[in-house]
Amino acid sequence: VWDAASGAEIRRLSTGSDRPEAVAVGPGGRVAAGSAGAVLVWDGTGEEPVSRLAGHRGSVLAVAFSPDGRTLASGGMDGVVRLWQLGTGLEVLTLPQPH
Repeated sequence: VWDAASGAEIRRLSTGSDRPEAVAVGPGGRVAAGSAGAVLVWDGTGEEPVSRLAGHRGSVLAVAFSPDGRTLASGGMDGVVRLWQLGTGLEVLTLPQPH
């Protein structure tokens, strides 16, 4: 995470050995990164993820926060869009790939 005005690095977020395929920044400085089968979510302060949202088969290619920051959408190579409630980490809706 970089400070846009100075160009200085503010904090470094690691996904471990997984290469992030998608990244989104949400309200309050939250960051979500999609990788192999899961989404990692960081709060606005720490360098370690506060949650791991698992459920996709294969890479997660898209992530997006709702405007209020309570819900996260993820889309993966499995053709499924999942909606997650960030307060609990629970999957609240699954939209399968149309046939």
